[in-house]
Amino acid sequence: MSNLDLLDKAFRDHFPATAENELASIDYVSVSQRDGGSYGVVIRLIGWELNADAGVKSIRDVKEQEIYLGLPGLDLATIGRMRELLAAMVRVLEKALTHAEVESLMPHDLVDFGPLKLARSKTVDDFVKAYSVPSRLGRYLPNPA
Repeated sequence: MSNLDLLDKAFRDHFPATAENELASIDYVSVSQRDGGSYGVVIRLIGWELNADAGVKSIRDVKEQEIYLGLPGLDLATIGRMRELLAAMVRVLEKALTHAEVESLMPHDLVDFGPLKLARSKTVDDFVKAYSVPSRLGRYLPNPA
């Protein structure tokens, strides 16, 4: 299995992220290699409509976007760190996707690979803290940390 396949598996293992109120979700679609150690990650933001009387959930809106992911190298250590970041991202997204403005957002507003640049962030808890600040997903959290 190539390292690109391992990166793809890391995304598939952690996504989708579904809002706690089930009105929105973020799905991973694919990853492809670009020039110079960068990757394109296709992410889909889905808005859902719930019909409580019928017990049916239907798609209201779909937005799909390719998001840039710059990695200095795609070795096993980087993939391991990506797995930690993705677990944290999904944990925070499940809360952030409940925000009232989510239907006006695009996938790139919610999927941020910036915390990978933080040298001290290595664990899921470290990345959750990084994502919870108001300059990242914290602005969409009900009770920002």
